[in-house]
Order: sequence, then C-alpha cells, then structure tokens
Amino acid sequence: MILFSRIFVLLGLLSLGACGFSPVYSEKSGAAASAQLRNIEIAPAGERTSQLVRNQLIKQFSDRGETPAPQFYLSLVVTESLSSVLIRRTTDIQRNNLTINARYTLQTADKRTVLTKGRTVAVAPYNLVSTNFGTISTSEFANVSARKDARKKAAISVADDIARRLAAFLATRS
Repeated sequence: MILFSRIFVLLGLLSLGACGFSPVYSEKSGAAASAQLRNIEIAPAGERTSQLVRNQLIKQFSDRGETPAPQFYLSLVVTESLSSVLIRRTTDIQRNNLTINARYTLQTADKRTVLTKGRTVAVAPYNLVSTNFGTISTSEFANVSARKDARKKAAISVADDIARRLAAFLATRS
C-alpha cells in the first residue's frame, strides 16, 4: 500500500514537469520575474494605508525603490474599514477587525493597455481596551498602537498578495 502511494506521488510529480509547470520562484523563473517586477512604476499614494501598501510593494520590487526605465505602471485603490467582532457590556475589552481592500491595475508604461487587474483583501484583528479613571482614559495609547499595528500587518499582507499575483502573471507572460 505504501509502495503504491509513493509511485502515485512520483508519477504525479513527473506529470507536472511534462505539462510545462515551473515554479515562479525557481532559479530561472525567479530571476526573470524579479527583473520584471523591478520595471514596475507604482502610482503615488494618498492616505496612510495606501502609502503602507505602496511602500511594501516598493521594498519587494526593488532594493533601492528606483525604477530607471519602467515598462509597467501599477495603480492602486486602497480602502480601510473597521468592524466590531465582540462587544460585551460587562467587560472592558472589545475585539475589532481592520479590513484593507485593494484593487490593482497593471498597465503598460504609457497607460494605454491594461495587462491585468485584481482585488485582494486582508483582515487584521485587534483588541480595544477601555479603562477610564475619571476623565482620563489610560488605554488610549494602547488602542492607537493596536490599530496602527493591525493596519501595518494588513497592508503587508495585501502587498505580499499583489506581488505574488504580479510575479505569477509576469512569469507566464514571458
């Protein structure tokens, strides 16, 4: 039984190689995809969440953030929303979800032809703590920090997903 399952797995792997499958991040494909990602100019960002996503993409596309001769233009529309997950009237802790939605469009450098577009979502949960002593809230700093950390984690997740999708698209295109 074990021998049969090993043979089945081996045949499956061999058939993947025969159909033209190659991983995006293999030595050959990875270098080509990485070189093409460096040729993407990213549109300027407006508000903070868009800036976080854009900065993470710049880090992933090139080490220095420079695009000497862009062949592609990436535009982003990023939105952020909050939703309460757990509300208890008897306790001082509340759970929120910070959701980042991003739509991206990859175009040629002259912005005439749309090559691919997509949408991705990331959710980052965090706790809000409410402890009031008179008129002073002792947890305001903790709440601001928790929301800031959740925003950063979700922005990194969105940027990673966009980078993977673009790398796969550019690897299959060439």
